Amino acid sequence: MRVLFTILCSVFFVCNVKAQVYPPDFKCVQNDTLRWDPFKNTCGAFQKYLIYGSQSFAGPYVQVGAVNNENTTFFFHLHPAGQTWYYFLQSRYDCPGQPILNSDTLTGSSPEIPVIRSISVENNKTVLEWKKTQDKRVYAYIIYKFTAQGIKPIDTVFNSNTYVDRNSQPDKQREIYFVLGLDRCGNTSLFGKAHQSIRAFYKQDECAGTALLNWNRYKDWSEGILRQEVWVKRGSLPYVMSDTLPGNDSSYVFKGLKDKEKYCFYIRSVSRGNPAATSRTNEVCMVADLINPLQFVIVKNVEISNKGETSFSWIWNNDADLDLVKIRISADAQLWTDIATLPTSNFPGEVSYTDKTAGISEKTHYSIYTRDICGKEQIFPFYTLNIKGEVQDNRSNLLRWTTHFLPDVQKTDYELYRIVNGSENKIWESQNQNEFTDPFDPLNPENANICYHVVAYVYDTLPNGSPIRVRSKSNTVCVSQTATIFTPNAFAPRGVNQEFRPVISFNDQLASFSMAIFDRYGAKVFETDDLTVGWNGKLYNNGREMSQDTYVYYIKTVQKNGKTEETKGAVLLLR
Repeated sequence: MRVLFTILCSVFFVCNVKAQVYPPDFKCVQNDTLRWDPFKNTCGAFQKYLIYGSQSFAGPYVQVGAVNNENTTFFFHLHPAGQTWYYFLQSRYDCPGQPILNSDTLTGSSPEIPVIRSISVENNKTVLEWKKTQDKRVYAYIIYKFTAQGIKPIDTVFNSNTYVDRNSQPDKQREIYFVLGLDRCGNTSLFGKAHQSIRAFYKQDECAGTALLNWNRYKDWSEGILRQEVWVKRGSLPYVMSDTLPGNDSSYVFKGLKDKEKYCFYIRSVSRGNPAATSRTNEVCMVADLINPLQFVIVKNVEISNKGETSFSWIWNNDADLDLVKIRISADAQLWTDIATLPTSNFPGEVSYTDKTAGISEKTHYSIYTRDICGKEQIFPFYTLNIKGEVQDNRSNLLRWTTHFLPDVQKTDYELYRIVNGSENKIWESQNQNEFTDPFDPLNPENANICYHVVAYVYDTLPNGSPIRVRSKSNTVCVSQTATIFTPNAFAPRGVNQEFRPVISFNDQLASFSMAIFDRYGAKVFETDDLTVGWNGKLYNNGREMSQDTYVYYIKTVQKNGKTEETKGAVLLLR
């Protein structure tokens, strides 16, 4: 203060106070040597410097020495080792009546140990803050750092109680520091309590969409941690506090990462003893790289060929991170068999597969099985559309087919197609009905073998909300007719209907034919195995005309399918 007063007086010429005798500028006590800088009083001639000492700061003080040379800057005070002494200085000039001022009172003990308030991280560099000491001897602070070579001084700070270590790497390691007080003689305080930075690091869970943050808790505040704050920055947005944690936590799970978005984090700890003292971790940043899940599989087309092959295709989000893709088959949707394993990379957006092993007459269950790289399994089932037909006694074909080739379908549109001599025509359509009776003309030989297939349509929805039409084509079933015999009950050899010959529909379905005619006494009068030959009313072995009467016929046919049929009846011969 005295130096500042002198400067103001010399610069601004405003000193109108009473003259005083100022002491030397007492710098320090180094071991048992007192050191000072002289101060030139101009009120009179120099006489001496007086040194006063006491073993108690409160006194009483006695003169322990005098220096008669104005230019001398030190004094050696011999006293037993281990004693603590307090000193102040006076200057004596030939200035009668003017007040004599004492210097600061200093001691030879070590300077006061500075107390570190916090070690924090700003802009990825370590920032130290400490409390300024009340010890007047301390005019600078030495920063010590724990290094691989031991504890080393790295810098000296004047006129400040903060320091930025620009050579620090708090993102790679915990940085540990001491702060020592320094007096003008080079004396330093003892080493106090070290403080260390908090280092944060993260681990991303690509499957859960989370980031696990870990850090070492700030353990150097004697009162402990009041709270810890998690701060998050998304993309180019500013930091916001995401959560508050108790002082004993050292990990945090941040949920809801969005793929390809950048996130930055830091943890801020608050001292319980002094909430103004805080410590931040290093900033950790990441770009979320999450697994792309399989979002949908839509079976687009299922078709059974006449060769017994089932072809199907599906669409999906082909950018999914898959570990396994299989095609499975089952007869009852209970016991499944793998029939194909597909590659798990370079998927097209639409995939087709043909199963050459399944039959065509029974419903077959399929499923597309997937497992992503996180182990999540998904199954997408469907089954084939199968049609069956049978001949009815009323000269019609009854067609039945399986329903809803996809699970959980409420509405299905069906189209039934008839195939005759290779010509295909749609004959019927309906919704949610899986049975149809198709009548036919038994006298039309083209109807001997009619084939059918059914096509079903349902609608599914893409993830973007757009509808998609899904198609399934059944197997082709052919309904073969058997030969049917129509016989007249009378004929007149001299009339219009001149011979007895049965009319047989679909006679090309016969493997063999035979007919015999008998009179009322059981004698055979005619026989043939030629469909084109009828009985003209004459005895077959001599050509004699038979009399008008009732005769019995017996017809035996063998169908190409092996079925044997016998037809018996009576016919009236008219003359």
